[in-house]
Amino acid sequence: IVEAVALTVAELGSIPLIAFAGAPFTIASYLVEGGPSKDHLRARTLMHSDPATWSALLDWVADVSAAFVRAQVVAGASAAQLFDSWAGLLERSEYEAWAQPRHQAILRAVAGVPRILFVKEGPYLDLMTQTGADVISLGTRHDLAQARRDYPRLVFQGNVDEKILRSGTPQEVTAATNRCVQAGGGQRHIVNLNHGVDRTTPVANFEAYVRAVKDQKAE
Repeated sequence: IVEAVALTVAELGSIPLIAFAGAPFTIASYLVEGGPSKDHLRARTLMHSDPATWSALLDWVADVSAAFVRAQVVAGASAAQLFDSWAGLLERSEYEAWAQPRHQAILRAVAGVPRILFVKEGPYLDLMTQTGADVISLGTRHDLAQARRDYPRLVFQGNVDEKILRSGTPQEVTAATNRCVQAGGGQRHIVNLNHGVDRTTPVANFEAYVRAVKDQKAE
């Protein structure tokens, strides 16, 4: 990993490379389920029936993820992003018990570079802002402009709905992107999607998305 990142950083030159790692709840869920799951039934069963084993598994994943992302930063990555794609499905008390403490531990391990926390449509913005992350990824459920007002020390990443890119027209993509950029106010905001780009997304829609951001920046 260190060698691969160092080679990539050298090849990119002035373009920054973002290190990434999966967060414990999501990775542990994949381990227990055997892959992605819609209901996480096996993981939830373990969580409630044997919390000691579940906690030990989360701690092990946290250690591995921290070492993984730290190695990337040491090798030259300019920022670090922690992905907890499924932690947003947790109840608030579960999030406080199983997700937030591990987010804090992993992000502490990579102090010194900007740290980004992504929780897919994460509902607990106040808890996400207490993890030590410098950048919080927002889903569509949160108001970007309000988040910037409520947390002036943080940067926010988001939050164009990936469904619009996948199923909308280029005109609809442009309108949604313009709204996002305007809500971001041109400061403390990284334009992004609320989740990854679906493989069926038309190229023309992604081109409209990028073009809209550049046009807004030019203005």
